[in-house]
Amino acid sequence: MPDLRGYLESCSTYNIEGRTGDIRCPTLATSAEGDPIAAHARDFLDQLSCRTALMAFTSAEGAGDHCELMNRWLANQRILDWLDESLA
Repeated sequence: MPDLRGYLESCSTYNIEGRTGDIRCPTLATSAEGDPIAAHARDFLDQLSCRTALMAFTSAEGAGDHCELMNRWLANQRILDWLDESLA
């Protein structure tokens, strides 16, 4: 792309619509309490036929914002624990 605007516009053409049936590996989604994007995590997981898990994070934990940004150590710990259990 010649510039950032062109790149961002091209990204909008990519989505997972119609492709969820191709996902076969264990899938984890995180959902932070105050993150409007994460509000759709359960809907996404419900489209999958593989093993799924939804990991919720709260504002009380300090991890209630987008990407659990204010408490990444907690998110990292829980996500890596899930990976250890899932891939063991």
